Amino acid sequence: MTIQAEPKSLRWQRNILPKLAFLFAFTVSLSAVAFAGVTISSPTNGATVTSPVHVVATATSTSPITTMRIYVDNTSVFVKAANKIDTLVTMAAGKHNVVVQAWDTKNAVFKSLITITVSSSPPATPTPTPPVTSGVLIASPANGATVASPVHVVATASSANPITSMQIYVDSVSVFVASSNKIDTLVNMAAGKHTVVVQAWDSKGTVFKSQIAITVGTPPPPPPTGVTVSSPDTGATLASPVHVVATAASANPITAMRIYLDSVSVFANTTNRIDTMINVAAGLHNMVVQAWDSTGAVFKTPLTITVNATTTLSAETSNNTSAADSFAGQSNGNAAAGNVSKVSTRTLLYPGSTAKIYAHFMPWFGDKKHINPGYASNDSQQIKKQVNDMASRGLNGVIIDWYGAGSDDVGSANDPGFSVFDHVTQLMMQEVEAHSGFTFAVMYDDNALVACSKNSTIPNCASNLTQRVVDDLNHANVSYWGSPAYQKSGGRPVVYFFFSSRFGINWAIVRSKVAGNPLFIFIHETGFTHAESDGAFAWVKPEVESLAYLNTYYSTATSSAKQSTGSAFAGFDDSLAPWGSTHPKVDQQCGQMWLKTLDEAKNHYSSSNQMSGIQLVTWNDYEEGSEIETGINNCVTVKATVAGTVVSWSITGQASTLDHYSIFVSLSGDNLLPLKDVPVSTSSLDLAQFNLEPGSYLVYVKAIGKPSLTNKMSAGVSLIVPAR
Repeated sequence: MTIQAEPKSLRWQRNILPKLAFLFAFTVSLSAVAFAGVTISSPTNGATVTSPVHVVATATSTSPITTMRIYVDNTSVFVKAANKIDTLVTMAAGKHNVVVQAWDTKNAVFKSLITITVSSSPPATPTPTPPVTSGVLIASPANGATVASPVHVVATASSANPITSMQIYVDSVSVFVASSNKIDTLVNMAAGKHTVVVQAWDSKGTVFKSQIAITVGTPPPPPPTGVTVSSPDTGATLASPVHVVATAASANPITAMRIYLDSVSVFANTTNRIDTMINVAAGLHNMVVQAWDSTGAVFKTPLTITVNATTTLSAETSNNTSAADSFAGQSNGNAAAGNVSKVSTRTLLYPGSTAKIYAHFMPWFGDKKHINPGYASNDSQQIKKQVNDMASRGLNGVIIDWYGAGSDDVGSANDPGFSVFDHVTQLMMQEVEAHSGFTFAVMYDDNALVACSKNSTIPNCASNLTQRVVDDLNHANVSYWGSPAYQKSGGRPVVYFFFSSRFGINWAIVRSKVAGNPLFIFIHETGFTHAESDGAFAWVKPEVESLAYLNTYYSTATSSAKQSTGSAFAGFDDSLAPWGSTHPKVDQQCGQMWLKTLDEAKNHYSSSNQMSGIQLVTWNDYEEGSEIETGINNCVTVKATVAGTVVSWSITGQASTLDHYSIFVSLSGDNLLPLKDVPVSTSSLDLAQFNLEPGSYLVYVKAIGKPSLTNKMSAGVSLIVPAR
C-alpha cells in the first residue's frame, strides 16, 4: 500500500478554516449582545445635594422596558411606565440609598444603587469677588449707562502703597479731587456723551486710572425689583407636582431664592430664577416665593393654590364594584358591572335616620345548579371585595341567606351543597370581623329542609324537621352568635327566618331547645304575630304592588313593640332563574323603584321615631333580578359643550336619579384633574375661576348617580387656555 503525503492546501483548509468559522460565529454573537441595565446620570454616587433631588436615569434591555421605579431607603417614591426617568424627589436631610430599578417585558429586573447626602443648610451667599490688588474701580455709574445730571460717581483705588489722591476727569477736564482712596460725589454734566476717567496716585507717585463712557440725559426707569411668579397663578386649581416658575430682580445681585409651602421651605437655589416641580399634597395651600440680594434685602410674593388629587379616565368609568368585570348584564334587569355611585345609602333615608342598613347576601355562586356571575362565593378574596364594596356604599352589615350546617355528605339528599354555603358564611364572618362596626347575621331559609323532608332515611329529616331546625340553630349558636361582629339587639343574637308554614315546625320546641337566647325574626308583616316571634322583616312581594306592600308592613311595624327590619329593592324578575319564573315582575323603572322603596320609610319614621334597620333586597341574587352589586342602571347619558371658558352640559334620562355632577379637565386625555362638584340643578360652569395653566385641555362632565345607581361620563370636549 502506498501512502501519499497530504497537500499543504488541504492541511490549511482542515486546520485553519474551522478556527476562522468559530471566530466569525463568536464575533457575530458578540455583536448581537446589547447592554442591559440601569444608568443613573443624576445625581452622582457620593454627591451632596439639596432637596428635591433631581433624578435622571435610563434603562436598556434586549426586550422593551415596561416600568422604572425609584426607591429611597427601600421605599418606593416614584414609578413610571417608560425607559427613562427625569423627576424631582423630595428627601429629608441626611444620607440615603437610592435605587433605580427597571423591568422589561420578560420580567427581567435591572437596578443601580447610589448613596447620596441631602444637605439641610440654606443656600450660601456667594463669596464676593476680592478687590483688585492695585487700580481704580468705578462702582457708579456703569460703563455705557444713560444717567441724569448730577451724575453720582462712586470709585475706590487700591495699591500696595497708600493712596494719596484721586481725581475725576470729564472729557479730559478735572472736575473733582479728593485726598483719599475713595470718591462718592455728584458731578454736574451737560447732556450728551461723555468720557469719564477716575485717576489715583499712591505715595510713590504710581498712577492708576479707570475709564468709562456714559450718556447724560433722561435715564431709563430702573428695573423692577421683587419676585415675579409666572407659574402657578394665585387661586389656581392644579395637580401635583406643581410647576413653579419665578424670577427675582433687584438693584443689587440676587444671591438666593426659596419656595415656602405652608411656611415650610421646600426648594432653594442661588440664582435669580426658579423653574422646578414641587410635590404638593391635595388641599388648599399658601405658597411664598422669596429672594435675597447681596445687601440682604428680602423680596417675596405670596399666592394661594388648590391642589386636587388626580384620577384617571379609566378609574372614573370602569367597574368599581365587587361584581366581576366580565359580567355583561342580563335581560332580567341586572346591570352590567360598571362605575357605580358610592354616595352613602343613608342619604336616601329620612333626615336624621339612625337605622342600620343591611345587604342581603346569597352564598351559592360557583355551584353548578346556579348561574355564573363571574365569581365563586367561596373565594375569600371575592368576599373581601364584597364587604369593602358594601362598606364603601355606607352599609352597616350583611344578612346571609343560610341553609344550616349541612354535612360532610356533600351532594347527597342530606346535603345538596349546604355545607359549602355554611363555609361561605364562616368566610364572611372572618372578613366582617376585620371591619370595625360592620355586622353580619344569618337568615335561615326553609329551602334547606326541602331535600330533607323527602328522605325518611336521613336522621332528623322527614320524621322530625323540627329537630333538624334545632340542630342547625344550635350549630349557628356555636359557630356564629358568639362573634363580636354578629348582629345583636339588647345583647341577644338576631336570627331571621325565611320560612313559610309548609313544614309544620313546632316553634315552641325550637325555642325551648335552642341555646344562646336568640331573637326570632319572621318574614312579612305577619311575622309580628308568628308563634315565638320577637319581630319581623320586610322583603319584596311581587304579587302585591310594592309601595302598598311596604305601607302595610310599616303600618303594622309602627303599631308593634317588637323588633322590625324594613326593606328596599331595585326590582324583581325571576325569568332567568333555573327553577323557572313563578312570580310577577317588579320593573326597575331606571332606578325609580329603588328610590321609591327607600323613600317609603319616611312616611312612617322620623328622627324622633326611628326605624331600627332596613335590608336591601338583594346584594347579589342574580337569578331573581334583584341584585344591586353591579349597580342599578339609571338610563342617563351626558353631553358636554364648551364656549370660551364655560362648559355646559345636558342629560337624557331622569335628573331625579342623580346626586351631583363632577367636572374634570385633562391635558393627556387619561389623567384627570377634578375641578368641582356641583348640584344637579347646575348645567354650566365657568372654568376661568380655576386659573388653569395655559394649554389645550379636554373637559369631562360626570353625572354621579344617587346611591348604588350608575355614574355616567360625557365624552371629552376641547378647552383652550391661552398663554397669559
